[in-house]
Amino acid sequence: MTKTKGFFTLTRMVSVSVMTAFAVFGRIAFAAIPNFKPTTAIVILSGLAFGPATGFLTGALSALLSNFYFGQGLWTPVQMLAWGLIGLLSGLLTNCKFMNKLWKIAAFGLFSALLYGIMLDTWHVLFFVKSYTLEALLATAGASALFNFSHALSTVLFLAFLAMPFLRRAKRIRLKYMDLEG
Repeated sequence: MTKTKGFFTLTRMVSVSVMTAFAVFGRIAFAAIPNFKPTTAIVILSGLAFGPATGFLTGALSALLSNFYFGQGLWTPVQMLAWGLIGLLSGLLTNCKFMNKLWKIAAFGLFSALLYGIMLDTWHVLFFVKSYTLEALLATAGASALFNFSHALSTVLFLAFLAMPFLRRAKRIRLKYMDLEG
């Protein structure tokens, strides 16, 4: 069996599809708890396991598809970009020594959740607040602080429980289908 190299390989499309399905299902399954969702953790694991391209596509598609349930809006492209960048960053950090311990992966999850919150808060100020002042940015950050804290906590907790078992299994998949490259 020959392995094809390229961006849209069958194994990449399958890994993106499966990881996106997990992220969308996780976001919908935890809909009753505001901002306590496994989506960011799954996007990070997707990038760590299958590379930056798969991580980016998983993040972007997770936002787009889950918003068919939660509601599409002007925020959807920003969510797609934020989760896509988180998947991309985690994929770029796959082979560095920073991501070799669970606490380091959890710390990256905390950073990623806060980055997501900052991106969405900044977008909110730019599109909905009439005055671009430090006070407006601080008011937005204060109003979203509990949501951002809940998001960060859920990301760290989901990574703590899912990261090592998932990455062990994903390593076996990568060994079998070596055409998954960044």
